[in-house]
Amino acid sequence: MGIIRQLDKQLANKIAAGEVIERPANVVKELVENSIDASARSISIYIEEGGMQLIKVIDDGDGMDAIDARMCIKTHATSKIKDDFDLFNITTLGFRGEAIPSIASISQFELKTSQGVQGYRAFYDFGELIEEGEADAKKGTTITVRKLFHNVPARLKYLKSVNSEFSHIQGFVEKFALASPHIAFSLYHQDRLIFKTSGNGQLIEVIGQIYGLGVAKNMIKVEFSDEEFSISGYISKIDTSRASKANIITLINQRVVRNLMTIDAVNLAYRDYLASDRYPIAFINIEIDPYLVDVNV
Repeated sequence: MGIIRQLDKQLANKIAAGEVIERPANVVKELVENSIDASARSISIYIEEGGMQLIKVIDDGDGMDAIDARMCIKTHATSKIKDDFDLFNITTLGFRGEAIPSIASISQFELKTSQGVQGYRAFYDFGELIEEGEADAKKGTTITVRKLFHNVPARLKYLKSVNSEFSHIQGFVEKFALASPHIAFSLYHQDRLIFKTSGNGQLIEVIGQIYGLGVAKNMIKVEFSDEEFSISGYISKIDTSRASKANIITLINQRVVRNLMTIDAVNLAYRDYLASDRYPIAFINIEIDPYLVDVNV
């Protein structure tokens, strides 16, 4: 008798969730990336109990029709890649098609979406479709995630305090706002507005809204380009610094990445001017041919 068997869909999704979703902040990251890819100009994020009780992401993006909305819950279903060429020419943020089914398998998951004509709504209870039907026609997508990890208690026990989990969420959202100043972001926790950006495309304004006006006034604009790449962003004057490298934020084609070589290069330029335990604030975007970047790495 054979001992190898194919895992059922719900169990496979739980395993995938363990790889993709480590904490509530990962859910926020995946959902916001989808909103950005859907050409949203406004994204609102509502959090309760550090994301352990509620995560709601509302956007005004392209939305989906009922066919695509049903398809997006399936594993490895995506609109963002079609062939090998697309795989090595990634210009979107979320593209693997794992996030939505993984999140739905470990939460009470509600999807409302519309392209502006007829809306669609579906509710999943820890991976099982409970109900679906028509919804209002307002263009965009709203995803509500409740009781995250309640069917995988082993994952729950590794979560930190409410404040710690929310801090991770806030960090992700702030980086998204810095990477996409043309999008208006709003972040709420326990019904309290934490921060809001205007979406007017001015990065220096986003820096001021997140770091304060004093920091924004002490930033220097940088721009450089050659035939292969271009660099743009802001770096701090030497009298504005922080106690860690965490505020040296680097982006590749508007995707936030933690590239140690770039971070160390920025830090090295300041070494003769800052104390050994102080580091600059910097927001650096590098534009390069997507074919030369492996976003999986």
